Amino acid sequence: MTPFLRAKKPSVAVGAMPMATATAWRVYDGSVIGRQRLIAYGARGEEPAVVDAAHWAVVRRQIEEEAP
Repeated sequence: MTPFLRAKKPSVAVGAMPMATATAWRVYDGSVIGRQRLIAYGARGEEPAVVDAAHWAVVRRQIEEEAP
């Protein structure tokens, strides 16, 4: 199960999105229908709490590849 960003080519990089739109976030692995496994979560101004380090590394790498 490899997590992936749903938007292949976002118009704005995920890391560059204005944080005013969300105060908390969660990242799930939705690769299995009916079973969403939590990968990481966090809140604005705080370090993320990583539940699955291997999948989080994949997500972070994808975000960095999409950044301008």
